[in-house]
Amino acid sequence: MNAYRSIKFLTFILCIAFPLFPFLFNGAPYIGDAWIHLKIAEETLASSHYQLIDYNEKWPLINFLLIFIMAVTSLKPILTSQIIPFLAGLTILPLYAFCRRLKLSEDSSIAAILFLTFNPLYSYVTFAGAVMKETAAYYLISSMLLAIALNNLKKALVLLIGLGIVLGHHFGALTILIFFSILAFYAILYKLKGKELSLKNVLIMALGFTIVFSIWNINNYLALRQVFSFIKAEDLALLPALIILSAYSLYSDKGLFSARKPWLAALAFLISVLGLRGGVYALLQPTPPITIWEVRNYALAGALSLIGLAYALKNVYLKAYASASISLTLFAFLYGLTPIGFTLLIKSLHYFGLLLALGAGFFIQKLLKQKLLGKISALSLILFIIYASSFGTALALNGLGAYRAGEVQAVFATKRFIEGLKAYGDTRASYLLPYASNISIQGLKPLKSEKSFFILFKPNWEQGFLIGYDWIPKNSIITDEELIKWNKLWDSLYLKIYG
Repeated sequence: MNAYRSIKFLTFILCIAFPLFPFLFNGAPYIGDAWIHLKIAEETLASSHYQLIDYNEKWPLINFLLIFIMAVTSLKPILTSQIIPFLAGLTILPLYAFCRRLKLSEDSSIAAILFLTFNPLYSYVTFAGAVMKETAAYYLISSMLLAIALNNLKKALVLLIGLGIVLGHHFGALTILIFFSILAFYAILYKLKGKELSLKNVLIMALGFTIVFSIWNINNYLALRQVFSFIKAEDLALLPALIILSAYSLYSDKGLFSARKPWLAALAFLISVLGLRGGVYALLQPTPPITIWEVRNYALAGALSLIGLAYALKNVYLKAYASASISLTLFAFLYGLTPIGFTLLIKSLHYFGLLLALGAGFFIQKLLKQKLLGKISALSLILFIIYASSFGTALALNGLGAYRAGEVQAVFATKRFIEGLKAYGDTRASYLLPYASNISIQGLKPLKSEKSFFILFKPNWEQGFLIGYDWIPKNSIITDEELIKWNKLWDSLYLKIYG
C-alpha cells in the first residue's frame, strides 16, 4: 500500500514538473514571449514604474509575477521565468480536487490529470512550458472551476480568482465569461423548473465577472484596436450563436441533442484533429500526410474522452464549461482556414483539453468498476496515452519554439559585432535579439546591403524559419549558394551570422 501511495505521489510530481521539461532539457525559456516579459520585468524593477501601454503590458499578471520573484530572490532572470511553467504545472491540483468534487475516485482523478498532461491530441508542454500571458493564467482557470463547484465558498474569493484571470489573458478570460453566462442561463432555466441551483449567487458572480471583464478588455481593445483588427462585426454574431447552440445541446439529459450524446464535443474533437493534421489551413509549413498510427492515437484519445463525457455531463458546472470550450473551438474553425483561424484553434485547445481530461477521468472510472480485466485495461490505456504523446513532446522540445542556452549565450557574445547594423531573421530572433542587444529584426529576407546581417540559429539551418505559429523550410528563404556570397561574421555550434 505504501508503494502504491508513493507511485501516486510521484505521478503528481511528474505532472507538476512536466511544464519545466523544456527548460530542464534546453537550459532556456520556451517560446519567444519569454524575452518580452523578462525585459518588461527588468525595466520595471530598474525604473520602479510599470506602464500599461504595450500589448504585452495590458494583461500584466505574468509581468507582476516575474517582478515579484525577481524582487524577492537573487535568481538570474532566466531562472525566474520558470515560475510561469511551474504555476501551469500546479493546474493539476485544483483539477484533481474538481474531479473529486465530481465524485471521481482517487485513481480516476489521477487518470484525468495524466490525460491533461499527456494528451496526444496536441503537445501540452508547448503551452504549459511557455513563458507567456496565457500560461500565467492557466492554473486560475481550473481554480475557478473548483471554486464555483464548492458550495460554501465566499463569492469574494471567486471574484478575486476572476480578477486574476482578467488581468492574465483575454482569451482565458473570454472562456470564463462564456462559462459564467451559460451557468447563469442554466440557473434561470432550473429555477423555472423548480430545480435547485442558487440563482442569486450565480447571477452575482456572473455579473461581477462580466463587469470586470468588460471594463478591462474593452478599454484595452480600444487602445490596441490595430492589434485586434481581425475581429469583425460578423464574429460578434457567430460566437453568441455557437454559444447558444452548445448550451442548448447540453442542457437536457435526454434525447438526441443532450448531454448524454455530446455530439458537438465529438465534432470539436474531429475539427481539432483536422486542423492540426489535416493540412486544411492556409499555412506556409509543409504538412506531412497523417499516418495510420496517428489516426489510431487520435481515435483512442477521442473515444476515451468523448465516451467519458457522455457519463460526465450531468453536472451543471461541467455542462457550462463544456459549452464554453466547445463553442470557442467551433468558432475558431468557422472563423476561417487562415493563419489567424489556426491561432484561435490552438488557443481553444488549451481549454478544450481540460474538458477532454475530465471525460477521460470518467471513462477510466467506469473501467475501474469492472473486475481485474477492467483495471488492467485502464492502466494499459493510460500508459498508451503517455506513450502516444511522447512523439509530440519530443518534437516540441527540439522544435523551433524551443530556445537553447547555447543560443542565448552566443547572442550575448556577439553584441559588439552586430551593433549599428540592420538585422534580419525569423520570429525566434525577433524575440531574443531585442532582449539581449536592443536590436530589432527588420524582416526575414535579408537585403543586399553592406550594413546589414542575417542571423541563423541552429534550428534554422536544420529545420527552417519560424513565422508566428507557422514555419518555412530554410531553402524557401535562402539557399546555401546565396549565403556563400555573404561574409561570415560569426560561426558557432548554435549561431551563424552573415553580413
